[in-house]
Amino acid sequence: MKNRRLKGQILVIVLLVLSILGIFVVAIASNTRRDVAERVRNEKYEQYYSLTERRILQLVQSTNELDTLSEIVQATDECISGVSSGTYVCSYLDSSQDESDDTVSIRVNVQDTNRVESLQVEKDQTFKVDLNIGERGYKDIIRMKWTGSSVAWIISLDYLDLTDGMYKVLKGVYDGSGNVYVQGITTNSFTFNQLVENDTPLDRANAVEFSIGSATITNDYKAIALRLKPIITGGERLTQLSLTGTSSLPNQVRKYIGEGISASESNTGADSPTAILEAQIPLHPAPAEFFDYVLRTEESVVKPM
Repeated sequence: MKNRRLKGQILVIVLLVLSILGIFVVAIASNTRRDVAERVRNEKYEQYYSLTERRILQLVQSTNELDTLSEIVQATDECISGVSSGTYVCSYLDSSQDESDDTVSIRVNVQDTNRVESLQVEKDQTFKVDLNIGERGYKDIIRMKWTGSSVAWIISLDYLDLTDGMYKVLKGVYDGSGNVYVQGITTNSFTFNQLVENDTPLDRANAVEFSIGSATITNDYKAIALRLKPIITGGERLTQLSLTGTSSLPNQVRKYIGEGISASESNTGADSPTAILEAQIPLHPAPAEFFDYVLRTEESVVKPM
C-alpha cells in the first residue's frame, strides 16, 4: 500500500516537473520566434533605410543642378507635382539587398520652404537667410529658436543703401543668456523681443524675435540677406536652429522627406517596418570665411555697385 502511494506521489512529481519544463520550452520557443522575427524586421529596416537614403542623396545631387525645383518634373521620370503647390513626389521601386524577392517602395517628397526646422549649424559657421525680394526686400519679423544653453548669435544684415547706391553691412549681437558674448557692444543694431508661442513666453537664452525693419539704418534701403553665426561656449560644437517669418519670407531650405517600405507587404496589409528619413539643405550658400571675418572685425564694410 505504501509502495503504491509512493509511486503515485512520484508520478505526480514527475508530471509536475514535465509540466514546468513544457512551460519553459514553450516560453523559450516563443522568445526565439520573437527574436528571429525582430532580427528579420531590423534587417529589413536597415535595408529600407539604406535604399531610401541613397535615393535622397541622388535627388539632392540632381536637384542642385536645376535652376528651379519645378524643373524636376521634366528632368526625371520618377517625379510628379504633389497635391500642395510647390511640392513634388518622387517614387521608386528598388530590389532588396538580400537574397529575398522583396521589392522596396520608396517615396520622397521634395519642397522648398521658408520654414527652417532643427537645422544643425556648427559653431562659428554662418547660415544665410535670403531677404532679397521685391523693391525693398523682406523687412518683417524673424523668429529664431535654438538648442544649447550657451549660444549667442552674431547677426549681420547685408543691405543696399538706395540713397548712395552702396552695399553695406549692419551688425548686431544677441546673447539671451548674457554670459557668452564677452566682448559686448554699447549699442545694438536691432530691437530684440522675447519670443512668445501659444501665449507662452520662451526662454530668452534659446529664442528671440525681431523685425528687420527695426534695424538702425537712416537712409532708405533694400534688405539683401541676414547672416547668422552662432558663438558657442562650454565645449559644444553644434546648435539646432529653427527659423520662421511671415508668408512673404523667401524660401530658405529644400526639404527631402523619404519613406521606404516593402512593396509587397504594404499591399497585403502585413506589418512591415517603415524607414523615414528627412534631409534639409540650405538654398543660399554662406559667404566666404575670409570675407565674413572682415565683417566681424570692422564696424562696416561697403563696396560700390
